[in-house]
Amino acid sequence: VFLSCFSNMVGNGAQSLSGRMLGKGDKNAVDGVFSLTILSICVVGLLIFIPSFFFNNQIAVLLGANAQTQEDVAAYIKGLSIGVFPIMLNGPIIRFLQIDKAQNFSFLGVIVMTVTNISGDLLNVFVFEKGMFGMALATSIGYYAFGNCSGLTEIKISKNVTNIEPMIFFGC
Repeated sequence: VFLSCFSNMVGNGAQSLSGRMLGKGDKNAVDGVFSLTILSICVVGLLIFIPSFFFNNQIAVLLGANAQTQEDVAAYIKGLSIGVFPIMLNGPIIRFLQIDKAQNFSFLGVIVMTVTNISGDLLNVFVFEKGMFGMALATSIGYYAFGNCSGLTEIKISKNVTNIEPMIFFGC
């Protein structure tokens, strides 16, 4: 939940700042916001990945796991840590796809992510039997699948776009 909240917070801030820059006609600044957003996510992602992957047992205890649940919680944290980067990039990428008027890529990405995650969960339960680690890994793989479908490699904003309406992203 923390990863998604942080991702959406950064994505919303980047979207808002980009809208202001577009309103001023400074499309180069939007590229700068995009670059800074991705760099920030990568730095924070690395700071989350390292302890989550290598110290998952200690984090499980800090989060309140007891002797009965610690192994499963630690395994889930480790499996989810593998997907830290795509999970955290998800929110900003969706926002920039909206700015780039390429929402179809985000819809496709969410569909592929969901199908991949559900398929991975089912394979984990019925074939691989990797427990909580496998469930978290299926989620991580789903987010990687989303990233591969987003199609966002650069921001090209039409010269006809001069502002973003205040409610354009309502409900996203």
